[in-house]
Amino acid sequence: MIRRTIILITAALTVMTAQADSEGPRNFRHAKVLAKNHVFFDREQSELGTLYCGCDWKFRGESGGVVDKASCGYETRKNEVRASRIEYEHIMPISNIGRSLQCWQNGGRKNCQAKDPVFNKIEANLHNLDIAIGEVNADRSNYLFGQFTKQKATQYGQCDVHVDFKNRQAQPREEVRGIIARTYLLMHDLYDIRPSNQQLRLLETWHATYPVSEWEAERDRRIASIMGYNNPYVLDPSLRYKDRPAQDIKVVSGQETLTDVAGFQSVKGNKRSKIYHLSVGCPSFSSVSEHNAVSFDTEEEAIEAGFKKAGNCI
Repeated sequence: MIRRTIILITAALTVMTAQADSEGPRNFRHAKVLAKNHVFFDREQSELGTLYCGCDWKFRGESGGVVDKASCGYETRKNEVRASRIEYEHIMPISNIGRSLQCWQNGGRKNCQAKDPVFNKIEANLHNLDIAIGEVNADRSNYLFGQFTKQKATQYGQCDVHVDFKNRQAQPREEVRGIIARTYLLMHDLYDIRPSNQQLRLLETWHATYPVSEWEAERDRRIASIMGYNNPYVLDPSLRYKDRPAQDIKVVSGQETLTDVAGFQSVKGNKRSKIYHLSVGCPSFSSVSEHNAVSFDTEEEAIEAGFKKAGNCI
């Protein structure tokens, strides 16, 4: 209780500072500008580099940039245009958060951007954004993260990220697994998205194995000055998902969540059984193994792919 109270007070103080200095990002485009100017402004030639590959880059224009592929031994896999530029990666894919909103079902991401202010705030959450090479961002798509091989990656030259297209998984380099895990834990908690038991075990293993670095702590401070709250898993590495610290953040920051929007649900299929489950009303949703899991934006998409709804769904 004392620990959560300290986190709550810290978040409240951060909110007051943020309210004095910034209105926060209005949408994804605005978030990218803020990220460039206030979060990653001095990271173009840093030890960590781009999220997945550790490359240097040079900012250009409003929020874009050019990758220095030679700085990290990056080799283009397929798409030279996107391999040469930076993009702002949603660590937890935005489709995983917004795909069952009504706006998404009626027209996808662009429709949500045009019509849904809650979606725009979620898409602009700076805690969930980092800089990545565009080609890797595209290849990673909305795949879940996993740890499935000990071999050195070769898909992108010396960039040590594995993308398993067949099984829809991505394995990040060790240097960023902690950042990824703590971001996922925050997003799951903040937006009430229940992780599968297998995914939660992996995230908490990474959270415990890869401690908060000096840069991750500084990144969190910079983002908090804009968003109005810190990532509590960064502030207190002993926290676990069962502690649900982001519930306090909602009170302090006024953060809108997906539970404010009727009808939100995730759609997960089992590619072996060709059965799909909903996060709401389907008791077997969390029992689908990550190895067999495939995510869909809507039930209609699952049906079109040849999947049938689980018979035990309410």
